[in-house]
Amino acid sequence: MGGNARATNKVTGRDTLAQKIPIKDIGRGNFIKKFVEIFEELDRLFEAKYKRPLWENKKILKNGLVFNGSTSFIMNPEVSDSDVIPYKPTSGDLDIMVKESDKSDLWHLLDELEANPKFMKDVEYKGSNKLAVSAIGDQINSVFEVTFGDIKSQSQVDFEFTQFEDEIINGYIDDDDNLYDENKKPLNIKKSQVKVINW
Repeated sequence: MGGNARATNKVTGRDTLAQKIPIKDIGRGNFIKKFVEIFEELDRLFEAKYKRPLWENKKILKNGLVFNGSTSFIMNPEVSDSDVIPYKPTSGDLDIMVKESDKSDLWHLLDELEANPKFMKDVEYKGSNKLAVSAIGDQINSVFEVTFGDIKSQSQVDFEFTQFEDEIINGYIDDDDNLYDENKKPLNIKKSQVKVINW
């Protein structure tokens, strides 16, 4: 969606328009740290509610593999600031992949957050543009108000649903970035090669 989503909190009826996220002003390291924390907390809440995690392999939240598009490079700690900031001083949104089979349950979790939107320090969930489960399609476009010091960002997060459940999302990555399925069976592909696959 590129940072133009209008999110609605169905409890209050208030709309929030996403804004460009000023990564350069925030500091890319601060940006990565905060959003990894946000996704880890959502994962914790999801598992507490449904007795299974959103992301079985926690490593993919920290190495950029679970993110799509330019977000995968912004969130990859192995890519230097000098290779990101000159080209992406701001970001329209964050694209993160979620298993297709979890989309309805994730929608319901986010729906519950609208009643108690301040679910962690410096973060408030503002809602999404998918007002019913039947409207989800292949993604949920949501807005989180995230405070970085004196910068308050209405940050768009697109939860994108993918069929690549077993091969990648539930997979395992060794120290040499070789990918395995959930049973530790080699997939004969490296993380770096995934970037050229049209997911």
